[in-house]
Amino acid sequence: MAWGRGDMDNQFIFSDLINALIARESKGDPMAVSEKGAIGLMQVRPEYAHDLYGTNAPSVFDAARQRGFDVPAEDVATARGLLFDPEINMAVGDPYLRDLFRAFGGDMNNALTAYNAGPDAMQDVLARGEGPQDMGQQAREYSGHIRQLYRDATGKELPNQIDLQQLTRPRQRPSGLLGMTQ
Repeated sequence: MAWGRGDMDNQFIFSDLINALIARESKGDPMAVSEKGAIGLMQVRPEYAHDLYGTNAPSVFDAARQRGFDVPAEDVATARGLLFDPEINMAVGDPYLRDLFRAFGGDMNNALTAYNAGPDAMQDVLARGEGPQDMGQQAREYSGHIRQLYRDATGKELPNQIDLQQLTRPRQRPSGLLGMTQ
């Protein structure tokens, strides 16, 4: 879908994508835990939450300290407990998704598939000259499901490619789950 700057009704807003991803990942339940142990709204795995792919996602421990939480130890058990907090989960998951968009050049399907299957798996598939359609069923269907949730919520289509300048975040996110911004 192509749209210009003057067409505000069809403008892609990153927070709408985050909302669709949350609907897919956890159905909005901050206490959700997947079969693979991913936790919270954005389903972040605690064993990776201290060092997510990319350079912009804070560790779960840093995100917790910034919000005034005590962090007794920097281990998986502590990360697991912290990730149930919606603000911490989103403070880690949102920049992680943005980093994936940067890593995959703004390609919607590749970035979303990497969020689901892992960035290394996506890189390996692309290195073989393949794409998301060449992965397992869940990975193949993931992007389409996010697209449908986005369309249902906004009445708009997700673009196939996003402008990487849209990935800039404010230095500090407003407090509260409903304060999500681009």
